[in-house]
Amino acid sequence: MNYRKTQNHSKTEGVVNKEECQYETWVTTLLNTTNKAIVLNVKQRVPVSELDEVKISILRQTTPGYQFDAKTGIVTWKLTLQPGELKKVTLGCRTAKKL
Repeated sequence: MNYRKTQNHSKTEGVVNKEECQYETWVTTLLNTTNKAIVLNVKQRVPVSELDEVKISILRQTTPGYQFDAKTGIVTWKLTLQPGELKKVTLGCRTAKKL
């Protein structure tokens, strides 16, 4: 398994309702080195906000097929990897704070 952040930047968006936005993307690479198929639950966490002026959203470049628990911020994929198979899972998140 290899886990790395591939994007981390901020910018101000909006004309009337300005927001300070933080964009982050992580890629996890998984390789099945066994001689049999394996089933994995891959879990990653995004920030959670209880404040109305701070919104967290999952970006569309996130690998499809995930379950998202908004209360805990846990994003989960259930994956099956065949022997020798390599899969990449991408998670993108946007944190927006009203200015």
